[in-house]
Amino acid sequence: MLNSLHIENYVLSKKLDLNFESGFSVITGQTGAGKSILIGAVSFLLGGKAEVSQIRAGCHEASVTGTFYFSPDTDMSEAALWLNEHGIELEENRIILRRFIKDTGKSSAWIGNVPVTRADLAEFSSFLIDIHGQHDHQSLLYKSKHLEILDRYGKSELEPVKQELSEAFKAYK
Repeated sequence: MLNSLHIENYVLSKKLDLNFESGFSVITGQTGAGKSILIGAVSFLLGGKAEVSQIRAGCHEASVTGTFYFSPDTDMSEAALWLNEHGIELEENRIILRRFIKDTGKSSAWIGNVPVTRADLAEFSSFLIDIHGQHDHQSLLYKSKHLEILDRYGKSELEPVKQELSEAFKAYK
């Protein structure tokens, strides 16, 4: 669960701190209130594209930091396995993700105290959070998306079966 979010010099935001309680959180507001900027910052934190234009005017660097809490009674086995494979440890059931972009165009990402690639950050964060927009549900209307949705839903159970099938097919060929 996303516990806290710290945004500095991102687009129009000089400094913003948000803390989330357990349960369901909703961010609402009128058009122009900054919801899209907030979602953009979260997407950036999760490994989205980094662009110099995301840095607040007159600043040299933008940063977004998020603290995620892992409840011991929640099955986060994929996330925990990923962290273990990469030698990263949880601290008090929490992990901190950090992302920076400098006005030179260089960006950096961290999971805990370990620097990671953008691809690693995106892969790990896929276990933590999904961002859904206003019309994302419409993907259910496209038959071409059905298999992808089912694969994501049953990933932990399907992955070994898919691997076994792939090996059997290679052996057959």
